[in-house]
Amino acid sequence: MHFIKLILIMTYNTTCFKALALLIFVCTSVYSYAQETTFTDVEFTGVFGGTVYDGSFYNAPSGSQPWAGFANEDVSLYPLSFVNGGAITFTGATTGTDAEVYFRFEYNPYPDTEPSFNTLPVTVSGEGGASYSIDIPSQGTNTYSSFLLYVTTTDAPVSLTDVSVTASFSSSEVYGCTDPTATNFDSSATIDDGSCVVPLATVEFVVDMNGVDQPSAEYALVTVNGSWNGWNGFGVELFDEDGNGVYTGSLEIEPGTTFEYVVAVSGEADAYSGWGLQWGDGCLNSNVTVTAGDAGTVTTSTLTPGCADVLGCLDDNADNYTPDATAQAYDQYGNLSCVYASCDDIPEYGCIYSDGFGAFNAEFNAALCVSYGGTPCEDPNAEISGCTDESSANYNPDATIDDGSCTDAVVLTITTTVCNAATSVAMTGPWWGWDPAAGPVASDNGDGSWTFTFDPAPTDNMEYLLVVDGVQEDLVAASTASDDWSCTPLTDYWSYANRQWIVGSGDVSNTYGTCGACEVESTALTITTAVCDAATSVAMTGPWWGWDPAAGPAASDNGDGSWTFTFDPAPTDNMEYLLVVDGVQEDLVASGTASDDWSCTPLTDYWSYANRQWVVGSGDVSNTYGTCGSCEVESTTATIEFVVDMNGVDQPSADYDNVVVNGSWNGWAGWGVTLSDEDADGVYTGSLEIEQGTTFEYVVAVTGPADGYSGWGMQWGDGCGGANVFVTAGVAGSVTTTSLTAGCSEVLGCIDVNATNYDASASSQAYDQYGNLSCIYASCEDIPDVEGCIYADSYASFNPGFGPLECANYGGTACTVAILGCLDANATNYDGAATEQAYDQYGNSSCIYASCADVPEYGCIYADGFGAFNATFGAADCVTYGGTPCEEPVAAEVLTITTTVCDAASSVQMTGPWWGWDPNAGPAASDNGDGTWTFTFDPAPTDNMEYLLVVDGIQEDLVASSTASEDWSCAPITDYWSYANRQWVVGSGDVSNVYGQCGDCVEIVLGCMYSNADNYNALANDDDGSCLFAADCLGDLDGDGLAGTSDLLLLLSGFGNVCE
Repeated sequence: MHFIKLILIMTYNTTCFKALALLIFVCTSVYSYAQETTFTDVEFTGVFGGTVYDGSFYNAPSGSQPWAGFANEDVSLYPLSFVNGGAITFTGATTGTDAEVYFRFEYNPYPDTEPSFNTLPVTVSGEGGASYSIDIPSQGTNTYSSFLLYVTTTDAPVSLTDVSVTASFSSSEVYGCTDPTATNFDSSATIDDGSCVVPLATVEFVVDMNGVDQPSAEYALVTVNGSWNGWNGFGVELFDEDGNGVYTGSLEIEPGTTFEYVVAVSGEADAYSGWGLQWGDGCLNSNVTVTAGDAGTVTTSTLTPGCADVLGCLDDNADNYTPDATAQAYDQYGNLSCVYASCDDIPEYGCIYSDGFGAFNAEFNAALCVSYGGTPCEDPNAEISGCTDESSANYNPDATIDDGSCTDAVVLTITTTVCNAATSVAMTGPWWGWDPAAGPVASDNGDGSWTFTFDPAPTDNMEYLLVVDGVQEDLVAASTASDDWSCTPLTDYWSYANRQWIVGSGDVSNTYGTCGACEVESTALTITTAVCDAATSVAMTGPWWGWDPAAGPAASDNGDGSWTFTFDPAPTDNMEYLLVVDGVQEDLVASGTASDDWSCTPLTDYWSYANRQWVVGSGDVSNTYGTCGSCEVESTTATIEFVVDMNGVDQPSADYDNVVVNGSWNGWAGWGVTLSDEDADGVYTGSLEIEQGTTFEYVVAVTGPADGYSGWGMQWGDGCGGANVFVTAGVAGSVTTTSLTAGCSEVLGCIDVNATNYDASASSQAYDQYGNLSCIYASCEDIPDVEGCIYADSYASFNPGFGPLECANYGGTACTVAILGCLDANATNYDGAATEQAYDQYGNSSCIYASCADVPEYGCIYADGFGAFNATFGAADCVTYGGTPCEEPVAAEVLTITTTVCDAASSVQMTGPWWGWDPNAGPAASDNGDGTWTFTFDPAPTDNMEYLLVVDGIQEDLVASSTASEDWSCAPITDYWSYANRQWVVGSGDVSNVYGQCGDCVEIVLGCMYSNADNYNALANDDDGSCLFAADCLGDLDGDGLAGTSDLLLLLSGFGNVCE
């Protein structure tokens, strides 16, 4: 829903006539006004090009197309106009990453987009939500029926809410259909709103496919493709409804449209391209041309692919001459299917293609031949019309006849200013494939400007960018920074911004890399001086100030140990100077002599003076008081010297030929410090520079080809304990020595008899480099502690810094004392520290749930626990014990009424008071195919249902049938003479009944039902008049051998009886 706010902006001109005597003012006012309309809550739900909108955030993920965006699909906004401009406002928020967005208005959705315009981009920042506004400049009388959003920052989801767009239009504007051919033409409309409905004509295609062996399994689909949609595949798909090989289909198209077409088959063989195999009409194989009739008419067009003749090339000069052919073959364009080697072989002047030949005519010439990839064969004696004046802009050197088209040559110059020094200036653009090296080159004017000369000037508008020393200008970045897009009329404001020269607009002057002019460099000079120690003042002295330490300029304190002198403007002569700090002038003779660095003192005799100098044009200066170098920074590192005795182990070796120490100072990465044994005494040494005071632990390792030089081949801690060695670095500049002895003279192993790797021969417990017992335990019942961590190759006790979580993180199995509590995170008393579920004395879970939505299964919520339902405990028990039952919802009951129809039927329905006793208004039953029909009510009615059955429109009469049969069992609602109706009672279940009666269908047995007849049939229930009597005494009813009065009286006495 959009709230529309209408504002009348009124202006008026007033003319007043004043009569002094009567003090009467007569005024006339002429009013005009503009209207503003504001649409609120605009949403962009249509995604295209790979964008994503989840209802809250708009996102252009990596990999989405450059043109990807979001479309507003609410057509009630359209058309929009901005006669007096407008505005877009919204509240924007991000997920943390700033996102740039802009909006676009188009005349209609793609492809009918022009006129269109883009708003300026805006950057949305912050997660809290802020208000943003974008002004829309006046767009004249243009209207827009497509409103788009673009997010130009990839992978930066952005939320846009409360989006409003304010449009403006003249009071005299009337929106409507302005096309007089449309059915909804509005003669009062002044602006077309895109609503025109133009009636279309129909073209009916009739294609006889009997002459070709298609369609087939490989090419299963038949289509006509043509020029009406640019020869795209699957133009109109055809179908053969009656299997006679003739395929038909229709196309709705603008009345009077003329187009040509062919037929094609497509399928798996051509990956459903729509162009698998194709034919024109008949033996000529030519395209069929058809013109649509007036609106509402149907035009039939026929095409017969294939030919009874043998088609081929009949020209014996062609490479593919077919001597067996009886008719010339043509392709769908009407070209001969003859292939010629050269222009010497062709039958007439025309175009040689790789697979055919087309003759020239008034509408097809050599230029078109080349454009279609052919080789033209022209008449060498043919006259060519054109401009024969070599001085003209359009001179044609091939012309033999002047056609009066010559025009004076126009020269275009584009002069480009390059702000910095350059060695080459060129141009690129679509005419040169955007190759920076392929476009024209400008000539150097020697004053920082370069000129391109186009003689003659281009005859088409020219899109381009400038290239300086091989670097193409980026006007997106420059214009975004300066907010000046005046030189880039071709831009989307984020991915491209290009210049354009318009035919007839004259010469151009521009500046490389900007829409503005070169920035004038500052003429100021700054000299920034670093002072290594604290200072309260920094000044300068030199010959300009008579070498007076107090007379020169003073620097300003930057607050970071540096001070700045500013000369604005910069001196115009070279400046000799020295620095003065707190009144003390620097001595660069002494410092230069000590450091042998005289680089900052070009004016010196190396013993009595050494002075600085600034040279005109050399730019700003950074220096350090009292030295040509920089301030010395005191070192804060200390040295650790490692001494590792490897004599107790059989390493290093050929397999492990490097000795290293690895430790926590670099995250236990391999190859920490490589050690060496200079005197071959088995003791390896090496050192580490590290920040003073650092404490770390380490082990020794050997590595080599056996472990792929991982830095961790085999490792040891110190001595028999195998423990990591801890060391703390001393103060800056100090050396701390630490030692480690690899190996042990004792027999190391696991000495715990409960371990699976207990070693009875071990004299001391073995440990790994982490201080863990080298004992392996099968289960937590075997460990030496109450709690601890079992690894695949060792065991570690828990301590304040190492518990179950760390054990699991390192791949171990934690052995802990069970902590009882509620383990269900959905419970209100969930205990994250619990390791085992707690139960009460009744076996109920101790978890407490706020509602049935949280319970793990159907059951009973108590104030202090939860019990699941089972065969002996249900909802009623739950209530009895004061709980809240959470039951499985009962599925809705479905009612089926199955009706048997004794005779054939085509429809079975139901009627009753619910349907006003209308035989056609009630539900219809489905045919089960066996004489029964089923009504399905899903869900079943919740009230009792009174009804009767209707077969083929005939409502059953249960009064008559029940009176005859004396069976009223199926008609509980009856007065036994005027109505007898069926009833389904709620909860009574499914129903089976028989149309027209309360009983079952009775099979009709035809025959003679008169017992005295010779052919009496005791099984017959319907007398068919077939009774036969003995021929010797016809009419003798009383059996006295005479057909007389008594027999007649007997017959009359029974006349009218109803015989069952």
